[in-house]
Amino acid sequence: MADIKLLDIIECLSGVYKALDMRMAVGKVSSNEWHNALLVIRFSYSEEIVENRLKEINESFPEVATNNFR
Repeated sequence: MADIKLLDIIECLSGVYKALDMRMAVGKVSSNEWHNALLVIRFSYSEEIVENRLKEINESFPEVATNNFR
């Protein structure tokens, strides 16, 4: 698997996509360390589409924030 950085992808796609929505679920593994469990990235050519989708997601799935999971 290639070691690709998100910034590289964003720079390549900046002429096509105008909005980016990133969602991440992380788990605490020690007092000062968190590990990514799931990452979803949505690219869109329209900020309005992303804003509307974000409202729908936030209404359906409220933010989860505990001591060990976010």
